[in-house]
Amino acid sequence: MIDTSLSSSNPASPADIAQLYKQMQFQETLLTNVPMSITVYDIVSRSDIRLIYTNQGETATGMTRDRIIGKRLEEYVVPEEVAQAYKRFHMCIDSGKTLQVEDSYTFVNGAYHMELTYIPLRNEQGTIAQVLLIVQNMTERKQRLEDEARRQSELIEQQAATLAELSTPLLAISETTVVMPLIGAIDTRRVQHIMDTLLTGVAEKRANTVILDITGVSVVDTQVANALIQSAQAVKLLGAEAVLTGIRPEVAQTLVQLGVSLQGVVTRGTLQDGIAYALKR
Repeated sequence: MIDTSLSSSNPASPADIAQLYKQMQFQETLLTNVPMSITVYDIVSRSDIRLIYTNQGETATGMTRDRIIGKRLEEYVVPEEVAQAYKRFHMCIDSGKTLQVEDSYTFVNGAYHMELTYIPLRNEQGTIAQVLLIVQNMTERKQRLEDEARRQSELIEQQAATLAELSTPLLAISETTVVMPLIGAIDTRRVQHIMDTLLTGVAEKRANTVILDITGVSVVDTQVANALIQSAQAVKLLGAEAVLTGIRPEVAQTLVQLGVSLQGVVTRGTLQDGIAYALKR
C-alpha cells in the first residue's frame, strides 16, 4: 500500500511527491493491463449505485472511462438487466460477504458470458460504502466447453451407432439368404435398428430368406417377441421369408406364457438347421 498522507509538521519534498506520483502511475499501469474488468461502485443508497472507478479505457457498454464515471447503473446497463444488476449488489451488501456468480449479459457491442465477483468495502465506521466488482470474460471458455461437449456428444452417438451395427450384423451366406445373429439385451432403440437393418439389407441384397437367430438373446419378453413378429411380417412384405432360429426351451415356454403366436413364421432349433432349410429352397 502507498502512504499518501502528508503531515504539516513534516511536509513532503518534491522528491517524495515525484516518487508517489511514479508509484501511482505504476499501479494504474498494472490495473489497466490486468485481463479483467475491475470497477468500484459507490453505494449512495439502495436505489443509487454509481460507478466511481474502472480500469478499462472502454467498457463493454461501449462507453469510455470519462463518460461512464459517476453514472448510475440504470444509465448504462440495458433496461431489461437493471433490476438483476441491483439485485446482485443488494445481495452482496445485505450479506456483507463476497458474492461470485456467472451470467450472460448483452451490451451494445455484443453478448458476453462473465464471471462476476462482488466484494464489499467498508468505511471507517464499518459500514459498506462501496463495492469492488471484478469481471472476467468467460465467453471464449464457455464456447470451448460447449464445443467440447458437442464433440463428446457426437462421438458418443457415433460409438452408439457403431455398437448398434456390430450388435445387429446382417451377414450374407448365399446370394439369396442373409443371417442376423442377435446377442444380448434388446431394447426399444435396438428394435428399431434391427428393423431398419433388416429391411434395408433385404432390399439391397435382394434376399428371399432372412434368418433371425436369437440363441444369444439374454431375455425374451413381450417387447422382444413382438419385435420378432413385426420383423418377420415386414420382411414378408418385401417378398422374403423369415426363419427364426435358436429358440431355447425356456424361451419357448416364455413365448407360450405370453401368448405369442408364431403362426406363419418358420422356426428351427439351431442356426445350422435354419441355414440348411434356407439353402434347400
